[in-house]
Amino acid sequence: MLPSFARQTVTVLTAQTINDHGHVISDWSVPPIETPVAGCSFQPGGGVDDLMNRDGTEQTGVLYMPAGTAIDSSQRVRVGAKDYEVDGDPEDWQIGVGTVDHVLVRLKRWRG
Repeated sequence: MLPSFARQTVTVLTAQTINDHGHVISDWSVPPIETPVAGCSFQPGGGVDDLMNRDGTEQTGVLYMPAGTAIDSSQRVRVGAKDYEVDGDPEDWQIGVGTVDHVLVRLKRWRG
C-alpha cells in the first residue's frame, strides 16, 4: 500500500490477441481491455529528442502502483489522456513494512 499521496487512477490497457500462423500476438488495432487501477502515483521523467531527424520526442515517466498489481511489459498504461508503453519488466518492491510496498513501472511514449 502506497502512502496517501498516491491518489491517481490509471488505466491498464491489455491488447486483445490474434493467432498469426501459430503465433499468438497482441492486436492493438482493436480496442484493448481496460482495467482501472486506483491508488497510483505517476511522476513524469525527462524526454529524449531525436537529434538526428529532429522530428520526434520520447517522453518517459515512472508509475508507482499498489503492491500486488498485475502488470507486465506487454501492456500499456493510460495516464490522463496519454497512453504509455511499459518499458521493461515492472519491479515488485517489497520493503517489509507494508505501507511502502509497491510495483514500480517505467513508462515511455513516442511523439512525432
